[in-house]
Amino acid sequence: MNFMNWFETQARLFPNAVFVDLVHVRTAGSSRLKRYVLPREDPSSIASLVLTDAHQAAEALRGVQTFSVALVEENKIEPVSEHMMRVGDAMGPGASYDSESPSLEGVCKQLMRHTEALMRSHTLGAQQTHNTLSLENERLRARLDALEGRHFETVALQEELISQRHVRDLESMRAVAGEKRKEAALRTVSTLLPAIVPAVAHKLLGSAAGPDTPADTAPKTDPIIGALANSITDEQRMALARVLRPEQVAALGMLFQRHGAKDPKRDPGTSGTPSNVN
Repeated sequence: MNFMNWFETQARLFPNAVFVDLVHVRTAGSSRLKRYVLPREDPSSIASLVLTDAHQAAEALRGVQTFSVALVEENKIEPVSEHMMRVGDAMGPGASYDSESPSLEGVCKQLMRHTEALMRSHTLGAQQTHNTLSLENERLRARLDALEGRHFETVALQEELISQRHVRDLESMRAVAGEKRKEAALRTVSTLLPAIVPAVAHKLLGSAAGPDTPADTAPKTDPIIGALANSITDEQRMALARVLRPEQVAALGMLFQRHGAKDPKRDPGTSGTPSNVN
């Protein structure tokens, strides 16, 4: 007998029934899955809900299952009527939708269950999408925090390397400047030393020597260089001073003085008077 027909007829035969029990029948012992309160106005409206829950329980157990639906009166343990049915893959989950009577009420119940199933699937899908996006957002946020931390570390390291490079550049510039000063000093000393040492020695020895000092100890002069020095005018000396370095100008003046040339710092009015150094 069809469950829906049985339920409608038994609900009319036993108007004192208050509860509907859905029992899972097993060989090892039956267990009540759910108890429903039977509505007074329309007792048959609970039948589709009982059948739907039975199908869901069978799907959860993954197989054809046997269920017992019993009408129970208040303050009684034994059911007044009981119906056995097999539910599962053989009937399909949509069997409860096809078991309604072909009336306006049955069609309305089917539409309501259909709307409920649609809303449930839509809500479940939206919830799953929301959970997935939330997890993805948390994962991306954690990755962003890690990347920002690495970026800040890289920027700090880059700034530190730039500062160290500037320090190294300054140190190298100071070292190059120091080497240039040393080279200039050595060049000046090497240029002036041959001219200064004899003059200083001559002055020291001349002040200490008497009239018996040998004539060979006096500095020797080159008449050609002396004639060249005497022939150079003040304008030529100024031109040479602009071309030569200071140490070269000093060395040239001392050379001219040693060979009997004029004083390079003399007044232009005395350019024709020679200045001999013995």
